[in-house]
Amino acid sequence: MDGQPFTTVSLSAAQSDVMTTVDLASKAALGNHTVDLSFVGDGKLSYSLVSGYNLPWAAAPAETSKPLAITIGYDKTSLQLNDTATASVTVNNLTASVQSMVLLTLGVAPGFQVMTEDLDAYVANQTISRYDVTGKQLIVYLTRLSASQSLMLKYRLQATMPVKAADGGAEAHPYYEPSQSSSAASTTLEVQGS
Repeated sequence: MDGQPFTTVSLSAAQSDVMTTVDLASKAALGNHTVDLSFVGDGKLSYSLVSGYNLPWAAAPAETSKPLAITIGYDKTSLQLNDTATASVTVNNLTASVQSMVLLTLGVAPGFQVMTEDLDAYVANQTISRYDVTGKQLIVYLTRLSASQSLMLKYRLQATMPVKAADGGAEAHPYYEPSQSSSAASTTLEVQGS
C-alpha cells in the first residue's frame, strides 16, 4: 500500500473455494492511496477490492426527494349539470435518469364521468400506454418518462349529478416502487342542478 509491503498471503489448491480477507483499516488515513496486488505462482487469482468511508452528518448530501412530482388542476371547479371540466395533470421526472413504468392514480370526484375519448387519443399517439377508469379513480400507465421530462395530460370530466365533492387528489410513482409515491392535494368540485 502506497509503495510499502503490507502482507503476504499463501494460497493453495486445497483452499480454492475459501475467501481470504486482507483488511487495510490500520493504514486508513485522509487522502488518496494506491493499493497494488502482485501474484507469484501458478494458476489464476480472482480478487475484489472493497472500500468504505464514514462521512460526518453535516457533510452528508441532502436526502434526495421522490423521483416524480405531480400536480392536478381544473379549468373550473363550479359547474352546471352536464357541463364539462378539463383536468390538467403534470408529472415531472425529478431525476437524471429514465423512469420506466410510471403509474398515475388520478381521483375522480363523485358525480363526474371521465370522457375517455381524450385518453384514447393519448393511447393512439403513444403518449400513454393505457388507462383504466374505476369508480373513483383514473389510472394512467406510462411506459417511460425521460430524464428531467415533464408531461402534461388533459382530459375532460362531465358533471352527471348535482354534488359538492372532492376528487381525492393524485399520486405518481414508479410501478414497482409504491413507497416512492408523490401526491397532489384534493380539489373540491361543485355542480349546481339545472
